[in-house]
Amino acid sequence: MVDVERSNAAAAALDKKQRNFDKILAEWKQKYEESQSELESSQKEARSLSTELFKLKNAYEESLEHLETFKRENKNLQEEISDLTEQLGEGGKNMHELEKVRKQLEVEKLELQSALEEAEASLEHEEG
Repeated sequence: MVDVERSNAAAAALDKKQRNFDKILAEWKQKYEESQSELESSQKEARSLSTELFKLKNAYEESLEHLETFKRENKNLQEEISDLTEQLGEGGKNMHELEKVRKQLEVEKLELQSALEEAEASLEHEEG
């Protein structure tokens, strides 16, 4: 009977160890499943971020192209403004020269009118 009791005690101890082992195994299985779930979630997020990064890179490159285009257009417009400013300066000089010529012609006209009036007066005097 002692052997039976010992066998029962040993069986109970082994049964308890088995339950503890099963419990630990279940905990590790749950941790593994949680880790797998986190891994899948992280991989999904990584793919999403990779897609977003690709879109941002494309947008950045497109922005750089637009920037270069704007720089070229800005340079061309600055050159055009410089040319127009130079033309305006030349136009101002020409206008000044034309004004001087106009004044000279006005003086000559007055002198000719005065000479004409003198000649007419002299002619009237000689006729009269």
